[in-house]
Amino acid sequence: MAIEALTSVCHHAAYLKLDQPEQTAVQAQESQQRRLSAALASDASMAAIDRLKKNGASSLADEELVSLLFSAGLSSGQSVELAKKLLKECGGVIGLSKAPATQLKSLPDIGDVRSSAILAVAEIARRINAC
Repeated sequence: MAIEALTSVCHHAAYLKLDQPEQTAVQAQESQQRRLSAALASDASMAAIDRLKKNGASSLADEELVSLLFSAGLSSGQSVELAKKLLKECGGVIGLSKAPATQLKSLPDIGDVRSSAILAVAEIARRINAC
């Protein structure tokens, strides 16, 4: 899949607009690296989803599971980074499941929608454990 992402980036190299004098070679390289990173992040997200479908949710790392809650509105790379920061701030999945809405919403990029998703998943887990 990484080769497909690289191929996609190469096919879209025309968007680099190297013919414009204000764009330096360094800027063009940085732009290409950002596109490649985004393509690879998307590839990683699809790999996580594929593993989930094939092997179940237990095959995913904590940050991959949490990042799936944030997939709307963020690239997969951004959602994984946000999930890592959130897990670190809350002390892992246990701390995340016990975090109040005010703590969650005090974190960058966590508003009402994302904090509500986290709180809903935590409540579902509590209800399952109560059975």
